[in-house]
Amino acid sequence: MRREINFRFKQQDGVALLLVLWVLILLMVLGMSFSYMTRTELEAGHYFNRRLKDDMLLEGAIQRAVLELLHARKSPDAEDIWDLNGGLNLLKEDNSEMEIRIIPESSKVDLNRASDVILKGLLAAIGVDAETQDVIADSLLDWRDPDDLHRLNGAENDYYHSLDRPYDCKNGNLDSTEELLLVRGVTREIFYGNGEKPGLRDYVTVFSDSDRININTAAREVLLSLPGMDEDTADAVIEYRKNKQIKNSAELQDALGGLYAGISGYVTFSAGNTYRVIARRKGKAFGIEATIQINGNDFTIRKWKETVKQIEKKHEES
Repeated sequence: MRREINFRFKQQDGVALLLVLWVLILLMVLGMSFSYMTRTELEAGHYFNRRLKDDMLLEGAIQRAVLELLHARKSPDAEDIWDLNGGLNLLKEDNSEMEIRIIPESSKVDLNRASDVILKGLLAAIGVDAETQDVIADSLLDWRDPDDLHRLNGAENDYYHSLDRPYDCKNGNLDSTEELLLVRGVTREIFYGNGEKPGLRDYVTVFSDSDRININTAAREVLLSLPGMDEDTADAVIEYRKNKQIKNSAELQDALGGLYAGISGYVTFSAGNTYRVIARRKGKAFGIEATIQINGNDFTIRKWKETVKQIEKKHEES
């Protein structure tokens, strides 16, 4: 009898030990989960604080660039004017060094103003075949014009309504460069580019409000969009403006030589009123890009977005 009682007590002790072990394991799991959650929240808090600080510094850099643009308009001959043609401006703030580039939107082809000649020239410069050039140029002009009559290689509602996901032809100006993806013939590869070819988005704008291209700041591909422009002359123009800006027709003729007559009607020496400002902390890829329009002593922000360093690549090359 005593042996049976002892055996039962031992069984109960074994069960109690197992329960204690399970409770300990459960407490360990809960403790580890709490510790992980606490660490995650702390890291998220640190990241939020760093990001908030970066955002404030970047927004401050954009505001400083606006002040520099206004200063340049007010005192164009001042010696302390920043580089407003795509060069690098450095600004030290709160123990951080900010990199700021100010690029005239007139450096690009305006999708709302460009002629078919310029559009086809730009498409050729980025490696688009002749047939697709005709389709995109005509379709973009049809997208912009107010009527429903399509050009030879263009498209109006009859084409867009036949798509798997139909939509209307806008018959008006583009509100953003990304809208170009809706135009017949424009593929994502043509717009964004790939490892071998640049994308159309790097060389177009909807903000310059001009059908002319700034000869002093245009990228090589944009220069090649000009009628009659060849690679040697485009490279010569880029070398010429490294030493000085082209300010008048005589200097333009000196830079273009025999191509002057065919090109002069498509270019300007003026930066215009609208600029793209790119700001980032030195050594960081993340930044902010703002499109700023200067209106006398005031300004308007026409576009604001986060960006990465790759956006500057084409301008650094030119």
